[in-house]
Amino acid sequence: MGEMQLDPGFVESVFTEDKNGKRTLDEGAFAEAISELWHCVCYNGLLYDGTGEIISLSDCKSEVYKMLRRLNVSTNLAKRTNNIVDAIRLQAHVDHIDVPPNLIAFQNGALYIDMKTGEITMASEPVFSLHRLNCKFNPSSKAKTPTRFLEWVHNLIHEEDIPGFQEYLGYLLLPNTKLQKAMILIGQRQEGKSRIGLILHYLFGFSCETSSIDFFENNSFAMPRAENKLVLFQDDLKRDKLKSTETFKSMVSAEIPMQAEKKGENAYSFLPYARWVICSNAPLAALYDTGYAFYRRLYPIRVKNRPPDRKDDPFYFDPMKGEMDGIFVWLLQGLQRLIVNGWALSQSQESKDLVETQRDKEDSVFVFAKSEILYGKNLTASNDDLYKAYSSFCIRNGLIARKKDYLVQFFDEQQDNIKIKQDKHVGENRTLRGYRGMAVKTTVALKALLDDAGGEDHE
Repeated sequence: MGEMQLDPGFVESVFTEDKNGKRTLDEGAFAEAISELWHCVCYNGLLYDGTGEIISLSDCKSEVYKMLRRLNVSTNLAKRTNNIVDAIRLQAHVDHIDVPPNLIAFQNGALYIDMKTGEITMASEPVFSLHRLNCKFNPSSKAKTPTRFLEWVHNLIHEEDIPGFQEYLGYLLLPNTKLQKAMILIGQRQEGKSRIGLILHYLFGFSCETSSIDFFENNSFAMPRAENKLVLFQDDLKRDKLKSTETFKSMVSAEIPMQAEKKGENAYSFLPYARWVICSNAPLAALYDTGYAFYRRLYPIRVKNRPPDRKDDPFYFDPMKGEMDGIFVWLLQGLQRLIVNGWALSQSQESKDLVETQRDKEDSVFVFAKSEILYGKNLTASNDDLYKAYSSFCIRNGLIARKKDYLVQFFDEQQDNIKIKQDKHVGENRTLRGYRGMAVKTTVALKALLDDAGGEDHE
């Protein structure tokens, strides 16, 4: 927001004159002139300038006050200042702002990235953006290497996880949810993983919000907090299992607008694109949701343990504030690699195993389906036989057995994934409900044994 030049034309446009020659300030015209010259946009209660930078209420009032003084307005200054600022907000109000899914804006410009090739094109003119990063970028000159940042990365992240970590952070630059993953950094304590929050807040500014999954799951007025945000950061995830996951899953893979509501206002809809970055001492788990839809959205990284001889440095982050240009380039490289790889994350085997192990631990039905079931075109199993075998499996392995309805629902949801089909006519008399394409291993083995015995010649 720059200082307005009070040229004669401007002065004439904001004053009216009565038949006696008395000049009176037209507050509405004054507000309209300022709104046009500053290219103001007021959206969701916030006032932006022509590039998308937020104009604070105090700054706006200060500038308006100074202008009034330069125009020799001396009566009711405080009241008039407030009235004009309110009028500017009304004049500049818009209901919607288009957010291009491939635009990345920074302090000295903006670029567009091809969502299929990763190629970048610099914007030739100033671009309005709600998400202007706290860094500069010049493709024709090499940015300074972010030494402290890279030191932190290599001290925290195992070598095999660095490519995926870089790609996910690059993914945060764009306002979309194409990857449909939430990143969870898992460690014991004091490894330095929480510094990711400092880095994200400093680079993304108002586009990064600190919150928690529980807050969104349990608060009906939480959703507006994600509006116009690129990142949702949660530090120190609770060990308690999530009681519900519907909002979390919808946000991670949002492709259609979600309903939001502010206290005392009508409900409305918007498309959220904020991505989760979570620090935790344990894997993310749900109390009731152990299905594929939940676990496929998780991208866990187990960080390195804290070296026993490491000394804490309370100023460790400070040098990174001057490395944001280089950090941005590192993130952009990760984003380009992600796009070139068809939006497939470079996930390490250990990261994949973390998801699999956690699901095994939380869902005895999933473990049963992997270890005790045979799959094949000519096989059948009734719901009753499946549940008897499952209950016995849980007793033998010290697992908590879920109800029969859950087991049936699990296999219903997995029909396409494991190539089975629900059938109302299975069993010896073809009168039972169950599935075709699968059978309990012990049942198949016993049948094979009996078939072999029946085929032997006895004297």
